[in-house]
Amino acid sequence: MPAVELFNGQVDYYEVDDFTDPWKFATAEIVVFQPGILRHTEFVYHLVPLMGRKVRFVRRDLRGHGRSSGGCSNYTLDTLVDEMADFVDKVAGRPVHWIGESTAGMISIAFAAKYPEKLKSLILMSSPLVLNDIFIRMVSEPYKSQGEAMRKLGIVEWQKSRPVSRLGTEQPAETNEMGRFAGAEYLKWYDNMLCKHDLEGVARYCDFVATVDVSSYLEKIRVPTLILAPAKSIASPLSVNQEMARRIGSSRLVIIESVGHMVYIDEPEKVCEEVLVWVNDVRIGAMGI
Repeated sequence: MPAVELFNGQVDYYEVDDFTDPWKFATAEIVVFQPGILRHTEFVYHLVPLMGRKVRFVRRDLRGHGRSSGGCSNYTLDTLVDEMADFVDKVAGRPVHWIGESTAGMISIAFAAKYPEKLKSLILMSSPLVLNDIFIRMVSEPYKSQGEAMRKLGIVEWQKSRPVSRLGTEQPAETNEMGRFAGAEYLKWYDNMLCKHDLEGVARYCDFVATVDVSSYLEKIRVPTLILAPAKSIASPLSVNQEMARRIGSSRLVIIESVGHMVYIDEPEKVCEEVLVWVNDVRIGAMGI
């Protein structure tokens, strides 16, 4: 299994999908996909055929998620940012296009501000700046925090008790079905994927990220930034994405029409098209921003 030990003992699991021309190995663009809460490398399987022929596509399990370790050092924003930087150095060895999805986008904003030399560009996907009260109540009640709710119920039962995968604005979800991803077979697969997480690792991350606000980092970002905004997300409202676009100097805002929050699941073709166009535009200096 591909894994890398970072400077502080954290062990990151990752997958590399590279079907680019082998004689272009040294020059192929590298795109790292960092999923957010409760997602891991296997949740991103359907993007591989859309991305892997065009770029070197790297999928990383976040600390405490999937097959990455839960972390044995201080749980701070700087620690997670430093881990991202070390991951780029050890796995890619050169600057990358970094996709931060959902809450991982929050950490990625701080990463881009602190380590611009590690990035060719930043891609924010369904990212909040801070977790809003509606989201916090949805994932926590009747417990004090999301982490406590998960510890009491277990990850699978927690999800079934409040289907939050969609996180759409139009109606409360009755199941964890998302657009074209639906049906009994999908829900069984989804539960099996959740079981691959370490409960305590995920709970610690959830409790940590609920304390994070990265609003003050936006003006510090100096790398080209693509903002993929969900049109109908409770956790990442369109107004927040528009604010990011105003405050990040070199940014492009693209609105993705989907059923809810996780646009890469519901609209993978559109998302990958926008990412690949962006990567090429950064490469030739044609961002138009």
